[in-house]
Amino acid sequence: MTRVLTLLSCVFSLLLPFTSLAATPTDDIPKQLRPWVPWVLHDQQQQLCTASTDGIQRFCFWPEPLIMALSGKGGTFSQRWITKKSGWIFLPGTSRFWPQDVTINESAALVVNKAGRPAIQIKQPGEYTVAGHFSWKQLPESICIAPGTGIIQLTVDGETRLADLAGETLWLSRSRKEDARVEDTVHLQVYRLITDTIPMMITSQIEVQVSGKPREIILDWQRPEDQIPVSLRCSLPVKIGSDGKIHMQVRPGNHTVIYRSRLKGEVATLTFADTAQGPAMEYWSFEAQNQLRMVKISGEPVAVDPGQTSIPEKWRAFPAYRVQKGQSLHFETLKRGNPEPPPNHLTLHRVF
Repeated sequence: MTRVLTLLSCVFSLLLPFTSLAATPTDDIPKQLRPWVPWVLHDQQQQLCTASTDGIQRFCFWPEPLIMALSGKGGTFSQRWITKKSGWIFLPGTSRFWPQDVTINESAALVVNKAGRPAIQIKQPGEYTVAGHFSWKQLPESICIAPGTGIIQLTVDGETRLADLAGETLWLSRSRKEDARVEDTVHLQVYRLITDTIPMMITSQIEVQVSGKPREIILDWQRPEDQIPVSLRCSLPVKIGSDGKIHMQVRPGNHTVIYRSRLKGEVATLTFADTAQGPAMEYWSFEAQNQLRMVKISGEPVAVDPGQTSIPEKWRAFPAYRVQKGQSLHFETLKRGNPEPPPNHLTLHRVF
């Protein structure tokens, strides 16, 4: 028995690195260990889901655009989902406006009332398409949609409408006709905070200004080489695709994406790649870690006064540079470690 427990413990410790923050393809797991994957992931499917910035929350369900064609008598809907674990897929509607004849992957689905919302339970991770229709006597003022939905392709009486979305509520009475004269444009402004830790960390704040119709876009902005993603956060659905780029479901307005990454090994130079995509200029801030090393910064970028720029308020205490495409920052190590570390200190708090 002891030998069996020891073997299981060893297998678990070997498999654990492959079940980290993001979903890992099975091909990355050694062939000899693949039979143990279901055992290791029992009740731990959330380990394959994308982690939030703090690593606590997990995002296991990715909704694609919700397609709705409505009228004064009812309407239809369909939506595709990518799921990383078993759980619940919520449908548009409420207890008053309950979806009918619902299918999942073209098979009849059992819809249950979960906290007043229509939902379908799925038993396995995978890709699912849900569809159904509504029936009413007049078009409702609003209707609830699934959490996390970023894009809604809405038509009312055959006319394309711009969806008025507030949280998980779609306001049909306030949705207006789509203006064909408005162009689909995207403007980016990128700010980076370079933290000289081991490894070096980069926090990128991407301000995205969108006009036109709701759609999925790819943020083709330049990232330093050998960058390893750590976290990605936005109020809209966003993910890093297999192409290494940020895929984002957007609607007109201003949106902020926070992307954190780390670099491999010691970094002596960071270069803003000279390519046709992305903004022509970025602001880079540098947060030194003198207890690890002291560096001298040089290069073509121009030092700027953070207070006279649009750099995020919380970063304005650090030196900042305006970096153009093709320019580089160089980091020359002057001293490693802290030659005069603070003395040992111990604080005790007694509770009676």
